[in-house]
Amino acid sequence: MFNGTLTDLNLSNNLITEAGCCALADSLQYNPTLRSLNLSCNRVRDEGAIALGSALHRNKTMAKLSMNSCWVGQEGSIALADALAGNTTVLKFSLADNFVTEEAGRIFTHAMCEFNQSILQADLSGNQLDHTTLLQLQRLCQGNQQRKAREVPERLSKEIVRLEHESEKLMQAKKLLAAKRAERQELHGHMRSLTSQIKMLEKELKGQKTSFEEKHVHEREQFEATETKYREAMAE
Repeated sequence: MFNGTLTDLNLSNNLITEAGCCALADSLQYNPTLRSLNLSCNRVRDEGAIALGSALHRNKTMAKLSMNSCWVGQEGSIALADALAGNTTVLKFSLADNFVTEEAGRIFTHAMCEFNQSILQADLSGNQLDHTTLLQLQRLCQGNQQRKAREVPERLSKEIVRLEHESEKLMQAKKLLAAKRAERQELHGHMRSLTSQIKMLEKELKGQKTSFEEKHVHEREQFEATETKYREAMAE
């Protein structure tokens, strides 16, 4: 059961240990709403960082993660690097003032530069990283920021083209609908005209039938009268 409204969670300075962080990580794996998590100034250590890295492989909503002064060392930072390398939702990440070694820092930066094209801010200051490694990480973030800035107008331009296309399709549909309505009205007019003609024909046919029946009766009466006269004449 997840909290469906919580989007920002600040747990900094709460004496959270690696065990507590592991429990939190389990709940974060499939959390559909949380976008910001601050765990700074807790004793998360490598075990907790590894658990969070595992959660980030599955979590699809986290956009900001702060883990400053969390006693994270080489194993934890490498696990986080592995998770963030293929992550497309985390935009801001901070692991400042921890125990990240120079080697772990290079591994972290290489993984990010090689695979991540979405992170906009990454802070690993206050660790054992040399200036070159920090500069590479900074350039990565700047490149991603510039790419994102270009993507916005490109996305808007594509959306405008899509909307124009949809508008054209809508106009064509409206014209087709108007033509169908006109055709339907014309058909209704023909139907009314045919109905009127049929009624007139029925009336005319009825009149002709009546006239024929009257004529038939009159002719029969004449025939009978003639036949009667003929018999009378023969009898004389």
